[in-house]
Amino acid sequence: MRAPLLVLVALLGGSSPALAAPFDILVSLDPGQTGPVYDWSLTIDVEDGYSLGAVQLLVTGLDTFAVNTANPAISGPDTAFTITPLGDCRNFLTLNNTATGVEIAAGPITGALLGTFTSTFSTTSSIRVFDADAEAGGTVFNPDYEVLPSSSYSIQVVGAAPIPEPRYLGFISLVVAGATIAQVSRSRSRGVTRRA
Repeated sequence: MRAPLLVLVALLGGSSPALAAPFDILVSLDPGQTGPVYDWSLTIDVEDGYSLGAVQLLVTGLDTFAVNTANPAISGPDTAFTITPLGDCRNFLTLNNTATGVEIAAGPITGALLGTFTSTFSTTSSIRVFDADAEAGGTVFNPDYEVLPSSSYSIQVVGAAPIPEPRYLGFISLVVAGATIAQVSRSRSRGVTRRA
């Protein structure tokens, strides 16, 4: 009886749900489009206790950018999308808040729309998004324009509006597996046999 319990404890203790970065940047193909020009939404998820003041990205396969004018904290005049400023076929986006200290998105929030890219491409294989740490001094900034480390953000390109992933699915699977092992071991230790 003790061995299965130890197995269950080891399974539970040795696993934990994966932690996301405090800032998750997503470029997602808007659903239901037929082209020839496609919209790709730039959104951000922000964890509780964090807030966004500015973001800078390098992209390929995306041709224009329009800010989300419904968010009054985003400065249209201070946001720029520049075509290949480095001469390497990557376009550069810098998106800023309206003033020092203003929060564009404050956590906890999921799917805060920053703006929309356009592209002639509808597949993720044609779209690339890069950080701008080396080229522009930072990718994610707090509302006071302090650059945040690369460990604080992730960047993803997805083919359609993202479906929230069950982050605890692996954890739950281990709990079920551990409970099954414990049940089988209890049955065997009691000498239960089944006859045909």
